[in-house]
Amino acid sequence: MLIRWTGMRGGEVRALRVEHIMLDRNLLLLRDNQETGHKIKGRIERTLPIVEPLAEFLAMDLASRTNKERYYLGDGQGGPFYRSVDSLTRGISKALTECGIEGVKPLHGLRGTVLTELSRAGVDVVKIQKIAGHREITTTRRYINADTLEIADALATLSNRE
Repeated sequence: MLIRWTGMRGGEVRALRVEHIMLDRNLLLLRDNQETGHKIKGRIERTLPIVEPLAEFLAMDLASRTNKERYYLGDGQGGPFYRSVDSLTRGISKALTECGIEGVKPLHGLRGTVLTELSRAGVDVVKIQKIAGHREITTTRRYINADTLEIADALATLSNRE
């Protein structure tokens, strides 16, 4: 759900501490985490807004947790459940295979889908770049699957210029 509604990187999800989910302010704090060895890519710590569907999901999810849990993907005893991004990827790969979905990079595929959907919805690529946490706009553009974007609307703007 976090990747679905934010486009977060797998490492960001794996290292996300519960205290950095600020439901009262509808914010996620993406920070370095010395305990897990996670460093924010590009060294730019950032904040993401929590949209309503994610806020509802997180409120229900966090309400069912114990005080011992410190990680969003925690082991229930205060530590992270996944030892690495690779172990998180393997878990998601297994779930995708069970659903009959093959040939997709689990974490990058989800992230790319979010960025493509934002582009399809007309969100400016600079805003998508900021959401993704990319330094370079070219990186953001590589994530967006141009084959799935509608171009008729873009061409129709030409007729509006007469």
